[in-house]
Amino acid sequence: MIRTTKRAFINPFVLGWLMFFLTSFFYFYDFILRMIPSVMMDDILQLYHVDADMYAFYESSFYVTYTPLQLFAGPLIDEIGVRKIFPLAVLCCLIGAMVSALQPYFSFLIIARMLIGLGSSFAFVMVLKISNEWLPAYYYPFIAGLTTTLGMMGGIVSEVVLPDFIQYGVPSMYLFLAFFAALLIVLSYFCIFDKEDHEVTSVLDFRLIYDIYTVFSTRQFILVGVIGCLLFTPVQLFVVWAQPFFAQTLSISKHDAGHIASMLFWGIATGAPFFGWLASQIQNKRILLIIGSLLSAMCLITILFYPNLTPWQVSVLMYGLGFFKSCQPLVFVSAKNLVSPHLTATAVAGTNMIVNLSSFFQPVIGYQLSRYHRLYEHGMSNYTLLNWQIALSIIPVFLLVACFLSFFLKLDSDEIDYANPVTNNALSN
Repeated sequence: MIRTTKRAFINPFVLGWLMFFLTSFFYFYDFILRMIPSVMMDDILQLYHVDADMYAFYESSFYVTYTPLQLFAGPLIDEIGVRKIFPLAVLCCLIGAMVSALQPYFSFLIIARMLIGLGSSFAFVMVLKISNEWLPAYYYPFIAGLTTTLGMMGGIVSEVVLPDFIQYGVPSMYLFLAFFAALLIVLSYFCIFDKEDHEVTSVLDFRLIYDIYTVFSTRQFILVGVIGCLLFTPVQLFVVWAQPFFAQTLSISKHDAGHIASMLFWGIATGAPFFGWLASQIQNKRILLIIGSLLSAMCLITILFYPNLTPWQVSVLMYGLGFFKSCQPLVFVSAKNLVSPHLTATAVAGTNMIVNLSSFFQPVIGYQLSRYHRLYEHGMSNYTLLNWQIALSIIPVFLLVACFLSFFLKLDSDEIDYANPVTNNALSN
């Protein structure tokens, strides 16, 4: 049984924005945690005496729990509510950060990362669920882009700030991140509410399974998810290797390489709200996915296969890659509009699960690198440009496939005029 609850102590619109930013900060925090391996590759190789393939397995272990749990994260949020789930999800990340601070055996480090993946699996979904419940539907495309921006700011922090922070000690870094998680848990008690009251007994029947079946049997849902999956590969796959790739191929320091890699996140951070706004102004949203995937593929192909680029030129191309790839959050808007408002979290989580399936190609890249000649000395890996090109060339191929599949996408959301608040009020809760 679900019944609507009135919150009279604060304007619902103001409360909605407050909850949006608090849950978005968890997504920001989640992105910092998931991107830590990308700035610690050499440290991990040296400390645990592992190779590139084992490093890739450690990096992808986050998604061993994160990706399949998307199937249940959405239905659980729909049926139980954000208020109960938010502190538990953050607590998983807190424990994972604490275990990582102890610098345990490599196997325990993997378990800690899997625990972080478990908690993080709820982050993005909770943001869009809160937005759908408390804010007008007219804002939804922009909010989807803004949420992505805040997540990418976490990526920027991981690439630019964390390398300087790590020099004070990896345990100190993880302890600080654990403290930030504790602060989020405390704030959630005072700031997060559900618009509907949820009875936990409602999940004891087959409602969760029925919600999942309803969403995945919706026309074109799988296609939307696959396109989002392919468009997310620059973040999911490339950026993990970007710092060592640029450091070795451009003969620059790790610090400078991290700044170049962070340009991907700057591009997404500025591009996602732009594409969200543009989607609210035009009827044919499919064209944005087609153009964005094609141009992002061209940027990455140039980065990988044009060897005479200067660091400044590569930085511009990385920004372009992120900017054009940032059309990807539109798939969540499309997924949300394929189902009833009550199933918003299930649709977003199901899409997010498909999107993150690309993470399981990470060990393939690691294997391609480790099977070729490489110099391993004092925890520093070094590969030839050809090694990198062969291993990373799968990513622009994925982007081109996304462009091709976008031609077959028939968005139900094309019938909705996002620029008309009157129309969208009928679609909101």
